[in-house]
Amino acid sequence: MRLAAKLVSVLVLGVILIVAVEAYISIERDTTVLHDIMEDDADQLGATLKVLVEDIWNQIGQQRAWDVVEDGGHEGSVVDVRLVWLDAQRGDRDAPRASAETLRMIRGSDPKSVRERDAAGHGFQFTYALLDVDSERPVALEISRPLDASDSFRRKTISRAWVVAILLTIVSGIAVVVLGMAFIARPLSRLVEKTRRVGTGDLSGPIDLKLHDEMGELATALNEMCEHLAQVRERLLAETEARLTAMEQLRHADRLTTVGRLAAGMAHELGTPLNVVSARADMICEETGQSSVENSAQIVKNQIDKMTKIVRQLLDFARQQGPHKSRQDLTVLIVQTVEVVASLAKKQNVEICTECLEEPLFIEVDGGQIQQVLTNVIVNAIQSMQQAGTVRVRLQRTAARPPDTADATTVSCARIDVRDEGPGISHQHLEQIFDPFFTTKDVGQGTGLGLSIAYGIVRDHEGWIEVECEPGVGTCFSIFLPDTKP
Repeated sequence: MRLAAKLVSVLVLGVILIVAVEAYISIERDTTVLHDIMEDDADQLGATLKVLVEDIWNQIGQQRAWDVVEDGGHEGSVVDVRLVWLDAQRGDRDAPRASAETLRMIRGSDPKSVRERDAAGHGFQFTYALLDVDSERPVALEISRPLDASDSFRRKTISRAWVVAILLTIVSGIAVVVLGMAFIARPLSRLVEKTRRVGTGDLSGPIDLKLHDEMGELATALNEMCEHLAQVRERLLAETEARLTAMEQLRHADRLTTVGRLAAGMAHELGTPLNVVSARADMICEETGQSSVENSAQIVKNQIDKMTKIVRQLLDFARQQGPHKSRQDLTVLIVQTVEVVASLAKKQNVEICTECLEEPLFIEVDGGQIQQVLTNVIVNAIQSMQQAGTVRVRLQRTAARPPDTADATTVSCARIDVRDEGPGISHQHLEQIFDPFFTTKDVGQGTGLGLSIAYGIVRDHEGWIEVECEPGVGTCFSIFLPDTKP
């Protein structure tokens, strides 16, 4: 409706301007024509009377000519005819009515017409014709006519112009309002409503404007844009689902790869308990004492439980499943993970040293996925060390701010530091270590997926990973997990 009001204002101003210009031109033209007609009439009358008065003056005398002119100028006509002395002082009975400036322009024998207005604003047309008579003083025939008719015509024309302008304004205003509501305001309101719905993500409900103008073209273009956006959104959703599926498959593949690397260590871990079980089983067969038999049986049970626990951890780690968060003690997860990779560390002559809190540190995480992250990071730390050394795993509670977020607030986090004593990572590779399939290991030692998958898991837990590296001294991976209490 505001647009219609603007159109009405512009149209009204345009109509008023056009009517005013046309009225001004028409008034000036008609007034000029009327004045020209009045001047022609006065000039013709002046020329006729000039010849007559000159004959009377020259043949009969001055007084007779004066009397004839005075008698002819008082017959109720709007035209007043007088004889005047041009050198008479203003205020004399026979002095001209025109101003001295106008009288100076009177030259020659032809009648001269001029227009003047008095102090009250009344206009007059004066026509002066110099008489060629025997007289010592300059005498002229003065024909005066009021301009009341011309002024009245001018006022009436201006009034008609105002009436026409007002009528045109009213009619055009009503027309613009009615047409503006039908062809502008309502279609625009529907377009605005559709645009707002698109802004909220609602691409349904196409606009059906039965208009064959720019509004209709805009509605058609908006409908086509919404259809295109809907198709793009569906394609993006499909691609996102495919990408998530591929990422989950990569995570599972990384689990299987890690299981393969740990297979030799697990065989050693299972071999020793099995040997103990075998030996104790032999002793059960040979022993006759009841107490010793019970003791041996208990040892057999403990060793079997240990093997069962190791196998269960291995199967839970390798099993593909969706994230299921629960309150987990990170200290227990770290200890369990260290136990799983202990055999690999022993082969590399690497000692794993843990520094955990005395009290449990519970946090809302997926235990299996966090174990996968810790396994990948610790295994990378072990494999990066080219000689004997120590990998330190430290757990602490801290307050930190997520990186790359200017307006982020400090949150309470659990921080896990995995520090090795390897040669470190070169600065040119630091920005690529979390990229899929990027690895600095030798062929056969890694797929380049471990850190990428670990980074994705931590990010799914609304956390982040920071890396500190000093070439020749070692590398520290810091895992931050926000404590989102339910």
